[in-house]
Amino acid sequence: MRQSWFSLLGALLVVVPLAFAAAFGWRAVFEAPEMLAYAFAGVTAVVGARVAAVEVGRVRVSWRVLVGGSWLLVAFANVVDGLATVLDGPGSTAVLVSTGGLLVASCCIAFVGFEIARDGRHVEVTSNVDRVLAL
Repeated sequence: MRQSWFSLLGALLVVVPLAFAAAFGWRAVFEAPEMLAYAFAGVTAVVGARVAAVEVGRVRVSWRVLVGGSWLLVAFANVVDGLATVLDGPGSTAVLVSTGGLLVASCCIAFVGFEIARDGRHVEVTSNVDRVLAL
């Protein structure tokens, strides 16, 4: 996989809160922490797909950390959503099983994000952007 392909993931993650806002209004987006996490993860993935690194003062954040962080944010948002469902009250068996499946999927997403961020051997992503964004 190439680095620049993560801009597609980022665009999709930005569209999700926009569609949620179109359906339920902007207030609902700001009241749902997972929607804000999806939006931030989308912006982070797009930035990570377009630059080789971001420099803020003396700190340099590589594109791998940005893209991997976006995957970790998605996993976090899914966990928040799943736990909110369970903590709302006693649910049926179907709700508990689907929430358990969501948590397992979130662990897989978090693993992929961690592997991308550390340039692990389980996920191969080649860089194809050389620009550095300095703030």
